[in-house]
Amino acid sequence: MKRRLFPRPPFFRKRPEPAPRPAFPGNACPPPPTVQRLSGRAFVPFPRPEAGAPLVFSHSGKIGDVVYSLPFCRAVAAAAGRDRFAFHIKTGTVVERTRANGSVARTPLLDDAGAALLAPLLRRQPYVESVSVSGAIPAGALDLDLFRLQTCLPLWGNSLPNYYLPLAPWLADPPDLSRPWLSGGRRLDLGKKKIALFLTGREPRENFSFGFLEPFRDEILFLGTASEHAAFEESFFRVDHRAIGDFADAFDVLSSVRLAVGNQTGFFAMAEAMKIPRLLLVPDGNPNNVPCGGSFQLLHETERARETFAAFYGRFCGPDAFPVCASAAKGAQ
Repeated sequence: MKRRLFPRPPFFRKRPEPAPRPAFPGNACPPPPTVQRLSGRAFVPFPRPEAGAPLVFSHSGKIGDVVYSLPFCRAVAAAAGRDRFAFHIKTGTVVERTRANGSVARTPLLDDAGAALLAPLLRRQPYVESVSVSGAIPAGALDLDLFRLQTCLPLWGNSLPNYYLPLAPWLADPPDLSRPWLSGGRRLDLGKKKIALFLTGREPRENFSFGFLEPFRDEILFLGTASEHAAFEESFFRVDHRAIGDFADAFDVLSSVRLAVGNQTGFFAMAEAMKIPRLLLVPDGNPNNVPCGGSFQLLHETERARETFAAFYGRFCGPDAFPVCASAAKGAQ
């Protein structure tokens, strides 16, 4: 009688067994994140920066990870009443990644050549007062590499700039990731080129084709290495290649086009930081570059991608569209 008058609330009732999740890849969630290790380092949150003390951030890369760390660096600096800080690029770091199947991969991060590509871009930023490069972390520097060891946010399926927030649990004003944070791009004369395209083999999407872009090939400039360009042409169609001297050069190209299209790379990190119109090819295995702010869309199926590109081309690649796109990065000042 008591059970009839006072039935168990719904959350005590036995729930049906969940339906089995579809196998990955496809439209299912990716597998659990990999475990990352940095030799000789443990996760220790940053102390609050002391007033008047030097403020130096250190990062080993890769390049996209550095770009995504900058809003966090600015927020930490602002909390200390600063608008500028020094940035150190540490070379020679190797990350050990243990995957869900137990396999271990050792991944080298930036070397001297990679640091030389990145440093000119950092020096362009008004909030970076100096850039240094070495194989050691300067005394007193805040080690951004520790974002790989934090367990608060899984290192997949989230907005990558937020991965740094657990390093400063006292930070009450996190960065606004919808606003640009890279500035200083220089307008180049690219002729008819309106679209920057980049594609690496690192974050692929199976069965996706960029063939629908071929009618626009004369308006496309491919950014990337010679091997990446050759691989794209072998898979899809011939397209002009822009060799870059460093990432400041690539930044100028992105500042001069009307649309960026590509997968998760350092180039997309720059486009995201500029908030220029951008289309991101979502990878099968590690979707962590989540766009925020400005005009963007996600590409995942070829037919839908064709429709998305047509909408963005019509909106941003017309004769009067460039002033809208070119003004996007001004908010980073």
